Amino acid sequence: MIMKIKKRKFKILLILLFTLFVYHEFYDTNHISGGDLLEESFSPNKQYILKAYRTDGGALSANSVRVELINNGSVKNIYFNYPENNVKITWLDETTVEINGKQLNILKDKYDWRK
Repeated sequence: MIMKIKKRKFKILLILLFTLFVYHEFYDTNHISGGDLLEESFSPNKQYILKAYRTDGGALSANSVRVELINNGSVKNIYFNYPENNVKITWLDETTVEINGKQLNILKDKYDWRK
């Protein structure tokens, strides 16, 4: 009886760990990094920096564009789109930006084509 409970707990733990791994690798954009720098754009008050990168999809995939926000040394991805090769960044005000036609509040919004 005790062995069955331990096996069940172990299976549940494995499923949980696998689910977390899949989420981190395929759905969480904050771990995505690298790529070729396309553009660097400063907010009107120079408080925020957006850096846009093109990531090479390789032979079996198209390229994608990722934009990261740099705020007081903190870096987070706020835009990720596939397939895409170029970027156009337009600041609408101090915290609102338009990236390739998608309007985002850089402090609370995130665009990810997978969601």
